[in-house]
Amino acid sequence: LASTDFETERSVTFAVSAEDRSGLTATADVVVTITDVNDEPPVFSSAVYNRSVSEGASPGQAVAS
Repeated sequence: LASTDFETERSVTFAVSAEDRSGLTATADVVVTITDVNDEPPVFSSAVYNRSVSEGASPGQAVAS
């Protein structure tokens, strides 16, 4: 993601694709809502993050923090 600024952009949307072990795939849009906490750019320790989500996970369940 590019850097974000609350004053110019209130949310960012991007697509996430997932594939299970049998080869079935799905894609969903992720919407990140930006809050005006401070003006420091976000810092990520990795360029890529991998997470597992249970098939029975509830909508809105956090998968990373």
